[in-house]
Amino acid sequence: MSLMHKLLLLITISFSIFFNGCSSHSSAGKFTHSILQTKGASDMKKLQYNLDNLLEEYRVMLNRKNKHSYSKRIAPQIRFNILHVQNNIHLSLVNSKKETKKEYLKYFQVAFNKKHIENRNDYLILALHKLFYYAYDKSRTHALTALQYDVEKLKEAYKAIQVLQWSMRNLRDNNGDFLFITWQNSWQIELEKRLKKGQTFSTDMLLNLKSIKSGEESLLQPSDMRFEERLSNMKYIIQESIVVLGGEPVSLGTNAIKSIISLVLI
Repeated sequence: MSLMHKLLLLITISFSIFFNGCSSHSSAGKFTHSILQTKGASDMKKLQYNLDNLLEEYRVMLNRKNKHSYSKRIAPQIRFNILHVQNNIHLSLVNSKKETKKEYLKYFQVAFNKKHIENRNDYLILALHKLFYYAYDKSRTHALTALQYDVEKLKEAYKAIQVLQWSMRNLRDNNGDFLFITWQNSWQIELEKRLKKGQTFSTDMLLNLKSIKSGEESLLQPSDMRFEERLSNMKYIIQESIVVLGGEPVSLGTNAIKSIISLVLI
């Protein structure tokens, strides 16, 4: 074999190794990316599972503290829907006021309507359930990669939870009563009602409040933060979901929250 032939063979082999190496590197990169995306989908499923369990805890707590604001008849169905990824409960939405195509928003509108709303708890819990169902697109049977999730929907859910936290702490009905009893102790509620009726504040009044007199509560007892903690944990899970998808969650200021409430909820 001549020197020229040997040189041409060497160049051909070199090019072959080079291009095959590039192809292998590209395939390896795609494989690694695929593995990461599959792991991302697995992480998202775990986050959804934790979120649903938190919502069920919140539902039980809310019904215990607001005993006359939910339907015992449909409570088992709501529980089943939450824990088994179903969305087949639909309540009357005649009290939703603002135009919207999003089902979860209509439920929030009823839950925070200032009029008397029968079974208000159920509307709030289903609003949250339908929000999560929408944000994680749970109507799909499976998500094989994290790329199948919509980060914008999750950002929307993250904002909604912030609005909900503020609303639960502050919003009242047409009679001036809190829409939901969560952070308040029983004695705080009774004291406020007595003062509204025109009773004069005194030490005797405090000591004769039902839960204080019975010893069930103490005047030094801190507010009940369990509800706020559950909502904060829900917000954290949604935040983590956004991060898994490579997005960045947006924190809202009080003015932005009030603006959203006035435009969307009430």
